[in-house]
This record gives sequence, structure tokens and C-alpha cells, in this order.
Amino acid sequence: MALISCPECKAQVSDQAGSCPQCGYPMKAPQIVPKPLHPDFVDPRETQGKSHPVLWTLGILCGLFVAFMAYGFVVSNTPEGRAQAKDRDAIALCHKEQNDELQERSTRRFVRSVCDKMEADFKAKYGVDP
Repeated sequence: MALISCPECKAQVSDQAGSCPQCGYPMKAPQIVPKPLHPDFVDPRETQGKSHPVLWTLGILCGLFVAFMAYGFVVSNTPEGRAQAKDRDAIALCHKEQNDELQERSTRRFVRSVCDKMEADFKAKYGVDP
């Protein structure tokens, strides 16, 4: 154990002391002791540049969902898309009227034939079922 002089106040201090007893100047840099790591811990620097299949899969699925929604938004806002939506709504209303129990049987039969005709026209015009 040797005595050294404090750089701040020039007092004699043990080389084992953490700080000067007179002025409090730190004699040693504080020792930072890292905590032991969990055995399953993987240093992020070791995995840098490696791909994660789960993240890639989620990213692709999210991208496809966004693309699908954007496509649907664009298609539904075209004049043909709006006409299709209007025709689908008309067919849905027709089927609602067809199922009305308060109407006579002959009226419901007529409404059903009109609904069938509307569906056939829709399929011929747009190439898909309503």
C-alpha cells in the first residue's frame, strides 16, 4: 500500500482509496462490473445482418394486405365499380322483398323471377356473380 498525492488538493492518499478523504476527488475510475447474462441471451451485434423468417413473413403479409386494400379502394372508386356496387345493392333489396312474408305468393314468385333476371344481367355485364 503506497501513498500518492491527490491531483486536486495535493494531500497524501492511499493508492487503495476510492477518493481523497480531504477534498473528495475520485482517485479511481469507478469499476463497472457487467451483470452476468442470461444463458439464452443473444448479443444483437452477433445477429446483425441475419434475417428473421417470422418478421419477413409478417412484413409480406402486411404488405399484401395493404396492396389488396389499395386495389379495392381504387377499383371501387371507378365509375364501373360504383355501378357494380349500385347493382349489387339493388339485387340485395330485391331478395329482401322476395322474402317478405306479408306479400302474396304470386307477388313473391314475380319478385323472385325479377331477382333472377337481375342476377343474370349482372353476371353477363360484369362476368362475376353479384
